[in-house]
Amino acid sequence: MKLKHSLLVALTWCVLSCNSTRKEAYTILKGKLLNSDLSEIKLNSDDQYFDHRIQVNADGTFCDTLDLKDGRYTLFDGKNNVITYIGKGNELSVEYDVLALEQSLKVEGEGAKMTDYFIAKNKILQAEYAKTNEIFALDEAAFKKTIDSIRSVLTALLPESPYIAKSFIDKEKRSLKYAYLDKLNQYEQRHQYSTKNSDFKVSNTFLNPLDEMTFDRAEDYQYTIDYKNLLAREIGKKALVVRERDSLTYEESFFRVVKDISNEQIRNMFLFDNMRYLILTTEDLDNTYSSFKAISSDPNHLKDVTKTYDALKSVSKGNPSPKFTKYKNHSGEATSLDDLQGSYVYIDIWATWCAPCKAEIPFLQKIEKKFHGKNIKFVSISVDVAKDYETWKKMVTDMNLTGIQLFADNNFESEFIKGYAIRSIPRFILIDPQGIIVDGNAPRPSNPKLVELFNELEI
Repeated sequence: MKLKHSLLVALTWCVLSCNSTRKEAYTILKGKLLNSDLSEIKLNSDDQYFDHRIQVNADGTFCDTLDLKDGRYTLFDGKNNVITYIGKGNELSVEYDVLALEQSLKVEGEGAKMTDYFIAKNKILQAEYAKTNEIFALDEAAFKKTIDSIRSVLTALLPESPYIAKSFIDKEKRSLKYAYLDKLNQYEQRHQYSTKNSDFKVSNTFLNPLDEMTFDRAEDYQYTIDYKNLLAREIGKKALVVRERDSLTYEESFFRVVKDISNEQIRNMFLFDNMRYLILTTEDLDNTYSSFKAISSDPNHLKDVTKTYDALKSVSKGNPSPKFTKYKNHSGEATSLDDLQGSYVYIDIWATWCAPCKAEIPFLQKIEKKFHGKNIKFVSISVDVAKDYETWKKMVTDMNLTGIQLFADNNFESEFIKGYAIRSIPRFILIDPQGIIVDGNAPRPSNPKLVELFNELEI
């Protein structure tokens, strides 16, 4: 009875939220997931700064009242992405079968036309992606004509609706322009690859359209990956010049160039976006953190990076390793880190869906053979979600994966994974026979430095 009452209250609140007074201030997002046993679904803004979880009822329905600004948002159920426009004060309904998204998706309401546009855009871009090498192999004139045609088709598809802010449509048009410019920017290198002609150079005027590009639109940086890519390539070019001229490391040249980005908001966002990777891969954690603090003026970014820094410091060389306890192995039995004490332990954090992880497997198998019988255990921990347990078991069997194969108890939310501040995979960790960290971010199996490290330790 209590459950029924709670459900009734939730549904009543959703209905009441749709009245005209409420609608002026809030957005109503509702819908239904078919063939789903999910208890929640995620809603993210395009820049990932808005991350919200919406509760899903037992019958698959959901309804939430949100205080959102106009923008592009993504519903994510763990497998499918539904990209849609949600305007402030609008109402949107999304229904689909999680096992057949494309065939079943129904979107109704004031942002539906923009959602239809995103679906059509995605199909066009997928078709373009399938012909990437063919398109970049074209001569300059044909290449420009092709990518300009794609941009024109997409622009023509943009809907007109009183429920879609003109400023948002203008932003999407600029996004299509940035995509066009970024393709021009990539053309020389991609054409060399596609035609196997490493001597190819673009003509003197080919990149002239890029001259009008400025990096002072923070809203565009937040909205479109193509704007970010253009900025990243510009920063990369400048950093390379500085690096070669002044004999600096990659990180030193990066920070020196980023410091000169004139727009403070873009400088902060670009630095923060890159720090998410740099701080996890740097060989000089303290210096990288100090360089970030000297440039960033965003307190929220500092708080986030400091949290990661503190976590990484706690798992730096010489500290006791976080432990995993009773992780299920391939035989269905339990394995804990303490069971492996007395030997070095080389840990591979991976997942069945991770292509870079699987690319390391042949190298890992060679390393395992080379050090077979030595005082080292090779452990692979999958961070797949629980529903993919059987997929993991089958892949371990089919690929004849050796070493100790384990399944994390709560994917990326497992305490051991969070203890090492792991946000991306693959990740490799080396622990000594006493359970002390040798390297919390050890070389990959494909990196010759791994064997050098093992030899230095006389394993």
